[in-house]
Amino acid sequence: MAEKKIEIGTKISHTLFGGGFYEGKVIGIEKCPVGQKYGTPVDSVTMEQIKKYTHEYVLDIDNGHWCYGTQVKGIVEG
Repeated sequence: MAEKKIEIGTKISHTLFGGGFYEGKVIGIEKCPVGQKYGTPVDSVTMEQIKKYTHEYVLDIDNGHWCYGTQVKGIVEG
């Protein structure tokens, strides 16, 4: 089974620190040191990489929010 990959344009569901459950398309991904918000832009990240938590991944979303990779709840199909 192929790893689920998040790329620019992938629709995801995510949470925010203040609560709530949101959906939106990814418009940017950065790989950062753990605990940081800014880093190096990357083209994609797999759900497995997010779970390993050796780096922080920050995703900018077209709904006006951003989230850490650990806040991604899933990829929205369709």
